Amino acid sequence: MSNCSHGRARPVLPTTVARTESGDFNPNLWFLAMDGDEPAGLAYNSFEDDEYPDVGYVASLAVLPAYRKRGLAYALLKRSFVALHALGRQSVTLGVDGSSLTGAVRSASKIDPDKKGAP
Repeated sequence: MSNCSHGRARPVLPTTVARTESGDFNPNLWFLAMDGDEPAGLAYNSFEDDEYPDVGYVASLAVLPAYRKRGLAYALLKRSFVALHALGRQSVTLGVDGSSLTGAVRSASKIDPDKKGAP
């Protein structure tokens, strides 16, 4: 799986797999969207208890090109917000590459922050 950043393909899956091997891996904050046996998208979320105890972070969001413009990124973001809120996070941050050709800004702007991820 790769993502496009500044017009370059960037592998997301190897970095994501490496995160699962770290000491702070929390499977309740990872979401993998599947199409049968094939991955279609993923969201990896995290939080820091020490410095910002009420804030969650969408660390990675990736959707394969064949599955874009179908609402999958939006669904993964919503699911991420719900999970982080369930763990006590009152706000969520995410970084969006404004020059991305993937529609990242469009997906992020659809989320209503006042709903705190509630479906």
